[in-house]
Amino acid sequence: MSLPPTNDVFSKGFSAGIQVWLVFLIAFYVLRYPAPLSIMLGAIAGVSAGFIVGWWGAKPYAEPEEIVEEDSLQEVAQIRFRKRRTYARMRNSRNKPEVKWDWNMVKDNLSFWRRS
Repeated sequence: MSLPPTNDVFSKGFSAGIQVWLVFLIAFYVLRYPAPLSIMLGAIAGVSAGFIVGWWGAKPYAEPEEIVEEDSLQEVAQIRFRKRRTYARMRNSRNKPEVKWDWNMVKDNLSFWRRS
């Protein structure tokens, strides 16, 4: 009877650590380091790799998502239209020059066209 595969972070980190340990153990032994030093340096590398893989694979705490009701396309279009209209009114009211009539200037300009 076989065990089902687990997605546990600890087991992933442990298996990666063992693999890295063996790779470093063989590499140091091939480079003719003494056997106890190869075992110790390989173990250090394996433990480090195990922690890194475990940290990398760990899922951060996630807050539960809020349930948001989806708006229909028509409602979204209406909201956007209202916002666009409101912003247009605000923009037009700011840019509108204030007109003050100077009746003397109007009279002077009209007198220019009169024939004397």
